[in-house]
Amino acid sequence: MPLHVLCLLVLAIAALVALGLLRHGELPAALFWALGLGLIAAMASVGAAAFAGLEAARGPHLFLTGLAANVGSFGLLLAGLFSFFLRLPGTLGLLVAALAVALLIAVGIGVVPTFGLGMPAIAAIGLGLTGLVGLRIRPRAATWLLAGVAAAVLAEAGRNGLMAGLPIHPLDLYHLLLALAVLGFGLTARHA
Repeated sequence: MPLHVLCLLVLAIAALVALGLLRHGELPAALFWALGLGLIAAMASVGAAAFAGLEAARGPHLFLTGLAANVGSFGLLLAGLFSFFLRLPGTLGLLVAALAVALLIAVGIGVVPTFGLGMPAIAAIGLGLTGLVGLRIRPRAATWLLAGVAAAVLAEAGRNGLMAGLPIHPLDLYHLLLALAVLGFGLTARHA
């Protein structure tokens, strides 16, 4: 079995485990966690089939990769925001979450400039800031969120060759570090 396939299967299993941690999650955060994690699980599963040689899986894998990167990371960001800020007292949490959703929609439709950042980078920044603020609201969940963000940032650095000295293909490193990130996100959802 090629290493690419094995690393994608590890990512798919990690995403499914993270989805299993959502059993007791609160709405609407649990729906957004499920959206992001589910798209990652689907992308990794179909990607494993594509890298194993199933030619028919190549197109769907490319489509799911884009969907997971954009819609999935947007869903994870919304999940993080709802997990922490809807817990603020009174209508303050609802106001913060509504403003964050409005800002994200404005970014998505191009009203607010992103200075060349894609949705995954915006999600990483937003989740990182959410985690830092969340340390005062839900410290345990925020710690897992920050660990997940750190793993996702390292995954992106690895994929872009910034860890080229390691004896592993950058794509495999990316998938393994992303597996750690999704587990961190699943544990965030579990403890939020």
